[in-house]
Amino acid sequence: MNQSHSAVRRALLATVTVLSSLTLVAPVAIASTNPAASAASRPASAQRAVGVAEASSAQWLTGYWHNFNNGSTLLKLTQVPRAYNLIAVAFAESKAGVDGGIGFTFEQADFGSYYNEAQFRADIKTLQARGQKVIISVGGEKAHVSISNQAQQANFTATAKALIEDYGFDGIDIDLEHGISAAYLAPALRDLRNYFGNGFVIAMAPQTIDYQASSFEYFKLTVAIKDILTVTNMQFYNSGGMLGQDGRVYAQGTADFLAALAAKEIEDMGIRPDQVGIGVPAVQSAASGGYVSAATVVKAINCLETRTDCGSYVPPRAYGKIGGAMTWSINWDATNSYALAATVGGRLGSGSGTPDPGTPTDPGTPTDPGTPTDPGTPTDPGTPTDPGTPTDPGTPTDPGPGNGCDGIAAWSATAVYLGGDRVVYAGDVYEALWWTQGDVPPQNLGSGQPWKRVGVCAVNPNPPGSGGSDTGGDTGGGTGGDTSGGGNQPGGGGASADPAAKPTTVTLSTTQVSARSSDEQAYVRASITGANRTARVYVQRGSAWVASQVVEGESSAGATNVQLDVLAAIGTTAGAKSLIPGGAYRVRIVSPATRNGSVTYAEGSSAPLTVRIAKEATAIVRSAKISARVKRGKRASARAVTIKWAGAEATIAIQRKAGKGAWKTIKTVVSAAAGDPKRRFQERDLRVRFPRESRRGVVKYRVVVKGTAATTGAVAVIRSVRVS
Repeated sequence: MNQSHSAVRRALLATVTVLSSLTLVAPVAIASTNPAASAASRPASAQRAVGVAEASSAQWLTGYWHNFNNGSTLLKLTQVPRAYNLIAVAFAESKAGVDGGIGFTFEQADFGSYYNEAQFRADIKTLQARGQKVIISVGGEKAHVSISNQAQQANFTATAKALIEDYGFDGIDIDLEHGISAAYLAPALRDLRNYFGNGFVIAMAPQTIDYQASSFEYFKLTVAIKDILTVTNMQFYNSGGMLGQDGRVYAQGTADFLAALAAKEIEDMGIRPDQVGIGVPAVQSAASGGYVSAATVVKAINCLETRTDCGSYVPPRAYGKIGGAMTWSINWDATNSYALAATVGGRLGSGSGTPDPGTPTDPGTPTDPGTPTDPGTPTDPGTPTDPGTPTDPGTPTDPGPGNGCDGIAAWSATAVYLGGDRVVYAGDVYEALWWTQGDVPPQNLGSGQPWKRVGVCAVNPNPPGSGGSDTGGDTGGGTGGDTSGGGNQPGGGGASADPAAKPTTVTLSTTQVSARSSDEQAYVRASITGANRTARVYVQRGSAWVASQVVEGESSAGATNVQLDVLAAIGTTAGAKSLIPGGAYRVRIVSPATRNGSVTYAEGSSAPLTVRIAKEATAIVRSAKISARVKRGKRASARAVTIKWAGAEATIAIQRKAGKGAWKTIKTVVSAAAGDPKRRFQERDLRVRFPRESRRGVVKYRVVVKGTAATTGAVAVIRSVRVS
């Protein structure tokens, strides 16, 4: 889960003051709470019996509550409708100076005079008295909490105990999005459950990719704690296509996607149906993709529980009551009159979707925090023009060959690696720092992790199996132009040293994939006949084919089935530090020649797969009212502006126009914060303060976001001031 949630990840707060020299405040570091120095063991009288988690008679409607202002709306806890019977406070983050520890700080600056910590603490008790559970969510997109060794595990457990007791939370939600280690997180959660007893709520919010394979850490964690797990609310959005329970790829944003992936959780991990929740965005603004209506969520629940209301996917059995549903977020649902709470809460029987009478209304814009310190005026980039609708940029520039991979084997989930061993994964070269097995290299980097990235794979002008120049067209994949995509041989394989070699065929589930620059995954399935269990992904860059991922499949009925994330392959070969540039890309899957006993199998290549990536549309969100009147010597009230999908390379310009004069740039803002490792900048909140006006007439201010290779750019007037 993310504070602004992949299209709406928590904004990097920036305050811009439009004066003779404007000011941008750097994001403020989040301080940790100061709970008791250590959580002492509870007296025996306070301990509660601990056992296996029982099936719940109630169904959960889980909602995340914002401890920050991200442009949706601010809420007091008592404004949360009763339909939300499980409220996750977002977020606890890493505790400064305590490796693996967590802390929580009530963000008073975001709430201003509207709400304070004393009220927040009291409101937790009020909700609990109404029968609602309040838990603390750990993580979010910005929080880097590492629990990958015994010391970090101990610190996490101790600080979590202290934090939960300090505020009186009913449990914990795991939303760590930068890699986890099930080996250490599972016993930590079990320790918390043993300490607080059977009523302790344990929830989690993995992304769809996290449950696609048993080797992934969230999959391992769920299986390891399924006896004490309350509910797992997978995020069925910001996903791209994924494999469902029946082995077919389903596109996000449909009832089939919800039902097929939820059923996969039950069948693959052996968890109870009442432990499965369907996580969806409350409104379209809350996610970059995968939004579904509340009615669609109800259809998916009906399909899973009773095998009615199904689309093309029908589960293998009627599961009875599932765990319920989750939304990002309660605050976003409030902007739509709690429509999701009313509809889904009504279906689940979790309570009313209407806030209790007497609950205060939306407070509006928080108080102005004041004028930040001026770091100096950057260079004026000039006046950008309105970008309008961009054209297809074509194939991006070839980034170059990178480092060679000769003699370096592909990573295997079953192999044991020692310090110094090198492997290839997704076109990158990784080196093991110590003994490791089953840890996916790109998911296990950084402090306390077993892998480090040391290079990238080389460019291969003609990938194996392509049959030399690609003159056979998209259906052939080689000089022969045969529909199998196998180069000069009928089944694939191109030239082989052994003329008696059996052909290898590589068949894709589709020949066309459409995605957006902001999508995080888009999976394609391939079937390989022959003896090889591995295949390599190549992406065309100009006239060359660049080696990317090595994927390992599972054999079934004489064929090997593999799935690949084409966006990861394209992003790697494009050298994308941010969103993937828009355009059309071509991808092949190549199965190398191999031998099975005395039988030789030739190389095989799939037909080219065309991936069309659309630029993400930049949006500038501000209130509809832009007009203001002021007297000379006064200034117009500040404006809160949200920039969505600016792109990491974009510049944001604040421009001013007096009367019929020209627009002049008076301040520029860098769209991504320094040190952001992903640089997938998706949303930024700006607070614009205006100067004192010295002349009569009309003055206008606007925000201009330049387009990038992956985003369209946008222009919007944010204030029109009549000075008298």
